[in-house]
Amino acid sequence: MRTLNETARQSLAETREVMNRQLLELQGLVDARFAKIIETNASASEALGAKLESKFSEIRTSVDASLEKVRAGNEARLEEMRATVQEKLDRTLSERLTASFRTVDEKLGLVQTGLGEMRTMAESVRDLKGILANVKTRGTFGETQLAAIAVRRPGEGRAGQPGGGGLCGEDAGRFGRRPLLAPYGLEVPCRGLCTPA
Repeated sequence: MRTLNETARQSLAETREVMNRQLLELQGLVDARFAKIIETNASASEALGAKLESKFSEIRTSVDASLEKVRAGNEARLEEMRATVQEKLDRTLSERLTASFRTVDEKLGLVQTGLGEMRTMAESVRDLKGILANVKTRGTFGETQLAAIAVRRPGEGRAGQPGGGGLCGEDAGRFGRRPLLAPYGLEVPCRGLCTPA
């Protein structure tokens, strides 16, 4: 029985030793596996990071290109809208200026017509004034002419007047080389040259 116990003990010790050795080998294998997994994960993480960085760079480049296209399109549209608005403003301004100049031209035409009428009226007034002044001048000139004739022909007078002084009335149109402008039947005052009837 003692031998059996010793054999069992010895067998148990050998088994324990084998198991310890196997456990140590297993732990080494597990550690190696973990180290390999960590190394693989690290390289995979680096590769993933590089891939992500590359993808982000591509996305950034694509977004920048799209934004540049949108900006260029917006600028082209804005320029087109600005040109259209400028053209409409120029056309409206030109139409309004043309209408304003047409109105001013019409008003100036009316003013010129009014000035022409006023000039004609002024000429008429000047002619009328000349006529009225001429009547006075002719009357005075006629009196002077009559006085001169009366002085040159002192013995002549109206019929039936002995040695009448000046010329009056109907006789005023008959003396002198040129006819006097006083009409027949008009009593021309002789200013003391005529003898009263």
